[in-house]
Amino acid sequence: MIYKRKFPKLSSPCLVRVKIPFVFSDHQSRTECLTDLGVLLSKPIGKSERTLSTPRIRVLHLFKDDWQTIHHEILNLWDIKETPQVNIRRGDYNLSQFKETIKDINCDVIVREHGYRSVHYLVSIDITKVLNISVEIQVRTVFEEAWSEIDHIMRYPYDVDNPIITEYLGIFNRIVGSADEMGTFLKKVKENFQDDG
Repeated sequence: MIYKRKFPKLSSPCLVRVKIPFVFSDHQSRTECLTDLGVLLSKPIGKSERTLSTPRIRVLHLFKDDWQTIHHEILNLWDIKETPQVNIRRGDYNLSQFKETIKDINCDVIVREHGYRSVHYLVSIDITKVLNISVEIQVRTVFEEAWSEIDHIMRYPYDVDNPIITEYLGIFNRIVGSADEMGTFLKKVKENFQDDG
């Protein structure tokens, strides 16, 4: 289920896809569990342990440069169990410059050969006074979400090494990156016109 959430400092709403009953910031986001909650809670998840039963939240936003605002809100809301991971595609950034621009926010940068882009967090959430679980939060643009869903449907489980599908998905991934760049550029153009007007 998908919910719209307006972060105070973002220029547009982002979407929050929640896979467990949950409250996200000041908006309630509720949906059915994908797995039996009792089974889910009976499996303690330690640092770096992600399983298929790990609850996941996807936060989808429109503009690529909005992820850092979301990053700070996540850090203010929850305890982080491991260093956040910024997954990027080779060629998206000048890697050394990108690492320099985010050095103060303590994230690991991981270059993904097949083009996967997303920022991942493993957070600790109190379900009750005595029960705490780990939840994975994935932050990405709506374009990145579309690509990752199509990539997953086309490649898994049988066509992971299919060269034709891999090449087409690579082209599609570059288009997605360009769409994100165009969106961010248009946002900056509009901000400049508003400043001048």
